[in-house]
Amino acid sequence: MKMRVGFLFIWLIFCVLTVTAQDSDARIQEYFSQISEDNPIVYFDLFGMDEGDTIYLYAESYDFDTFIGVCDITCEEVYETNDDIDFPDDINSALEYTFEDDGDYSIFIIDCCDEEEEGVFRMLMGLNSPEVLDGKAYPTGDPFAVVYDPTWIDLTEINYDDDEEQVQQFYDTLNKDTDGAVAFYTINDAEEDETIYIYVESFDFNPTVTLCDITCDEIFVFNDNISGRNVNSAIEYTFERDGDYTIQVADCCDGSAGTFRVLIGYNAPEVLDNEVFPNGAEIASEYIPQRIAIETTIDRIASTDCSEIEPVERPELSGDVLTAETENFVIHYTLEGEDETDEDFIEDAMEFVELVLEVQLGELGWYAPPRDCGEGGDERYDFYIMEILDADNILGFAQPQVIVGDNPSSPEEEEWAAYGYMALDNDYDGTPNPTLALQSTIAHEFHHLIQFGFDVNDESFWIYEATASWMETQTSDRQDATDYVTTVFREPNLCIGSLNDRSGLRVYGEWLLIDSIAQDFGGESIITLWEIIAQEEGMDAFYEFLDEIGTTPEDVLRRYAIRNLLFDYELGDEFGRGVDVEETIQDFDDIESDRDGIEQMGVQYIFIRDSDTYTFEIDDDDFALVVVGINPDDDEVDVFDLGTEGTVDTDPYDYAYLIVMNLDQHDNADDCEEEDWEVEISDGSDDREDDPNGETFDVENFDPVS
Repeated sequence: MKMRVGFLFIWLIFCVLTVTAQDSDARIQEYFSQISEDNPIVYFDLFGMDEGDTIYLYAESYDFDTFIGVCDITCEEVYETNDDIDFPDDINSALEYTFEDDGDYSIFIIDCCDEEEEGVFRMLMGLNSPEVLDGKAYPTGDPFAVVYDPTWIDLTEINYDDDEEQVQQFYDTLNKDTDGAVAFYTINDAEEDETIYIYVESFDFNPTVTLCDITCDEIFVFNDNISGRNVNSAIEYTFERDGDYTIQVADCCDGSAGTFRVLIGYNAPEVLDNEVFPNGAEIASEYIPQRIAIETTIDRIASTDCSEIEPVERPELSGDVLTAETENFVIHYTLEGEDETDEDFIEDAMEFVELVLEVQLGELGWYAPPRDCGEGGDERYDFYIMEILDADNILGFAQPQVIVGDNPSSPEEEEWAAYGYMALDNDYDGTPNPTLALQSTIAHEFHHLIQFGFDVNDESFWIYEATASWMETQTSDRQDATDYVTTVFREPNLCIGSLNDRSGLRVYGEWLLIDSIAQDFGGESIITLWEIIAQEEGMDAFYEFLDEIGTTPEDVLRRYAIRNLLFDYELGDEFGRGVDVEETIQDFDDIESDRDGIEQMGVQYIFIRDSDTYTFEIDDDDFALVVVGINPDDDEVDVFDLGTEGTVDTDPYDYAYLIVMNLDQHDNADDCEEEDWEVEISDGSDDREDDPNGETFDVENFDPVS
C-alpha cells in the first residue's frame, strides 16, 4: 500500500506554471466529496498518463477555501498547485499541468489554510479539456481519475429526514432528431405542502423548465429565463397534493441540441441560485418508458381451430373506427374522442409494421404467430390505436386471446400456442421521441405475438420481456431498450430475471443476457430457447436450454457479468452509468458484503484500486471468483477464472476488478434469497499465479467504474 507524504509541501502554494493545452483525447470528469478534520485531504489517482497530455483542474466549495495540486503517484514531488483563481474575487482553485513523462500521477485537494476545516467540494477534472478552467464544463462520461480514499460511502444509501437538505443532479442531452427535443424526469412520491426547487442550465441552448402532473396535461409552473441577463431557468413549487409529477426540460425557441444540467432540491432554496452541491438524495428519476405486463391469464384449453370457437372481444375505440391495411396487418384507429390520432401517425405506423415482420420472420428466422379467427375483420394481425399512455402510463401491449394448441407456422409441435392482438398509444405525447417510441413498441409487441406462438402463461415472465426488448435492438436502429440497462447495472446482486428490483423494470433490462447468449451462440439460439419454453416451464426451460446449446449457467453468468462491466455490446456506447461497485480493494484486508448480499445467479463487482499480487479466497462453494484485468488503450482484457481461490498479479493492468458470483440456481425469479459473502485477501507474491482463461471480449465501450 503506497503512502502519502505529509501536507504536500504547502509552501508551494504560490508556485505557478503556465502550459499549453493539447487537443486530442479530451475527457472531463466530475466528483463531489468532502474534507473533514479526520480526512483533511482527498486524493485522486491518474493512471497511465501520456507525456504531452495536459490535465486541467477546477475546484470549488461553499464551505472552505480550496487548494489543489498535481504530484507524482505518492505525492513525494509536487509539480503544480493553485490556491485562488483571482483573490479576493474568486477563491476557488484552477490549474493546468502538462505531463513531462509517461506514468502515474495524483491530484489532491485540501483547505488552503486550516487543516481542521470541513466541507463539501466539487472537483472538475479535464484531460486535454481547457474549458474546465472556468468550471463551465460537463462530464463526458469517460472517467480517467480514481479517488484514492473516499471520505463517504455510497450516498444513495443515506435515508434523509423530511426536513433535511436533499439535492440531486442530472446531466442529459437534447437531440435535434428528437421530436420536440424534450427531456423528462419523474418526481417520485411528492408530498403535499413540500416545496421543490429546480435549476436548469446549458452552455449550448436556452433551456426552459416545466413542472406538471405525471402526464403533463396540467402545468403548474414554467420558467424560461431567470432574468434578462441569465437565460438559464429556475422554478420553485409547493405541492398541493401527494403524488408523482413530471419535470420537462426543452429549448425555449427552436428545438436546439445540446447538453444540460438539472439541479433538484428539497429544503434547499440555494438550488435556485446554483449554490449547492448534490448530496446523494434521490428525488426524481429519469423517464423510462413503461410497458404493460403481458396478460397471459387466459385458460389453457384443449387445442382448437376457428371452426370451434366464437369470435372474442376486441378493444372499443372512442369514435368511428377507421382502418389502414397492409399485406399482413390491419391498423384500427379513430379521429374522434380520447383515442383520437391523426393520419400522419397512422402513416408512420404503416411504414414500419411490414419492416418488423420482414426482419423478425424473414431475416432472423422466427416463426410467424398464429393468425386469428377474423376478430379484426380478417386473419391479418391487428393493431389498435388507443389512448393508453396518458391513461395508464404504458407504451403498448400485446394480448393473447385464444389457445390454438399447435402453431401451424412452426416445425415443432406446440401445445399452448395462442393468437391475440396488439395495442399502441395514439400519439406518444409525453415521450422524449414519439417516433422512436412508436417504432420500438411495434417491434416489441409484435415479438410478443411471436412468443404466443410458442407458449403463453409460462412461469418465467421475465423471458418474455427480455427477449422482446432484445428484439427491438435487432429489428432496427430505432429502439429504446438501452433505457433499461441501468436497471441491471445498479442492482447486479439480484437474481437473473428478478421481479423485485427498485424500478420494477429489470425484466426489460435483461435483454442484455439474451444478447450475451446470442453473441456466444448465435441469434438462432434464442429461437431454440423458445422451442424449449414451449415444452418446459419456468427456469427449468432456461437451464435445459443452456445444456442444449452446450454451456452451463455458471459460464453464462460469468460472461454476462463481464460483458456488463465492459459494456461489451453493440449498443454499449449508448449506455449511461456503469455497473454498481460494492467495495474497493486497496490493501490485504478481508472484504465482505456491505450493503447487500448476492441472490442466486447474481454478482457483485469489487474495484481493485492498488496494483499488487493478490490471493483471493471465498469460503462458500456456492460462490466463485473472477478477476478481470483491462488495458483499454491496448484493447486488452484478461479473465482469471479462480473458482473459490486463486492468485492474480494485477500490476500489468490499468484497471482490475474482482467479480463475486453466486452460482446457486433459483427456480423462481420472484422468490430469490440473498446470501452474504466474505473474501479473504492476502499477499500472493509467494503463491502460484493463475493464468488467464483465454476468453476474449471487446473493450471498445469500456467506461471505468470505481
